[in-house]
Amino acid sequence: MKLFSQIKLLDQFNVINILKVSLYLLPISLILGNAAVNINCLVIIINLILIFFSNKELFKIYRKIFFIFFFFLGIIIFNVIFSDDIIISLISSLGLVRYFFLMLAMLYCIENDKRFLLNNSIFLILILIFVAGDTLFQYFNGTDIFGIEANTSHGQRLNGPFGNEYIVGAYLSKLFFISLIFFIIARKNYLYLFLYLIFILSITLLTKERMASLMLILTSGIFLLFLTKIDLKIKILYIAIFLIFSSLLILTNKSIKDHLIIRSIEQIGISNKFNIEKDKQNQRIFFDSRWGAHYLTAYNIFLDNPFLGSGIKTFRVKCGEKRYENIKSESKKTRCNTHPHNIYLEIISEGGLTLFLSFILFNLFIFYTLILNIFKFGESRNLSLIIFCNFFMLFNPIQTSGSFFSTWNGFYYWFVYAFIAYEFRRIKN
Repeated sequence: MKLFSQIKLLDQFNVINILKVSLYLLPISLILGNAAVNINCLVIIINLILIFFSNKELFKIYRKIFFIFFFFLGIIIFNVIFSDDIIISLISSLGLVRYFFLMLAMLYCIENDKRFLLNNSIFLILILIFVAGDTLFQYFNGTDIFGIEANTSHGQRLNGPFGNEYIVGAYLSKLFFISLIFFIIARKNYLYLFLYLIFILSITLLTKERMASLMLILTSGIFLLFLTKIDLKIKILYIAIFLIFSSLLILTNKSIKDHLIIRSIEQIGISNKFNIEKDKQNQRIFFDSRWGAHYLTAYNIFLDNPFLGSGIKTFRVKCGEKRYENIKSESKKTRCNTHPHNIYLEIISEGGLTLFLSFILFNLFIFYTLILNIFKFGESRNLSLIIFCNFFMLFNPIQTSGSFFSTWNGFYYWFVYAFIAYEFRRIKN
């Protein structure tokens, strides 16, 4: 144990610097794929363990965070015992530990290096501008700078550097608000922030990712409305320009309009009110779509396993059972997937009411506290506002999403939890 107690060892191997660099590179590893994310997480875990064992006081400093995490992990492990597939559930549950370490590493670096938060947001801005620029290049050229072609199977969908995955819009929107921390800390002219917002929004709309576009527009409006240190007249002007620009870009581009507006209207079953011409075959309401079929299947799995759920990551197993063939959806044959595309339905179907209610109460507490901070702390509230917007973006109940327990999506959830923990501790202190 003397090995861990030697601070000189940390200096020799630059453990803290390696940890910081690994955290800086996490957004890049998301582009490279799950393997890169997991390797990066492993590096972070090893270095964080070295740091904590070199200073045992850190366990006391972060004891509340340890308690909260292991409380939830205990509930999840308890559910695993009754899972329909114990092996799958156990592996997925224990996989959350890596993201706890990721969150803790981010929190440690923010609190122990005054420049880390600023440097991290600068690096994040550069990454997002690169990804957005690469996607814009693909829009005009047909291929991005790496030679990746836009996917034409669904009407020229942009994928940027993500290959055949339609996730570039989600990537930009989910990381956008954290990158805004730079403008708050550096106290830059908000005109630059507004121009940056318009640029990221434009590219997100061009990707035709409906939920990413909707959430970015909605959340950006909230952000501009409550942003402090800006004249009311200028704020109104920014919001007006933002809304007009978004509307014009959507309405003047037929491809974007068809995918974001027309298709959405068709799926919620109100197309007749808008006199939209379409084939009878396409006259579907949401629950007749494949997404709706996933939702209905998850709900029925919950009804069959109300208290403890079917087990973490078992939706992919349960959805194919014969008992769910009769769900009331025209897309019931495509009801199966790896997850139901909504984290709340995923948690209640796989974890039951025990995990769901714990998760809801925890997030409601976060929501309430962030709202309170926004209205309580006046001009110093902007950091709380940024974190609230990111939290709202990820945990909005209407948000379609990947699995809470998956590698790619897990990063976003636990990334924002790190900033939430930092803000709570900052306000308390």
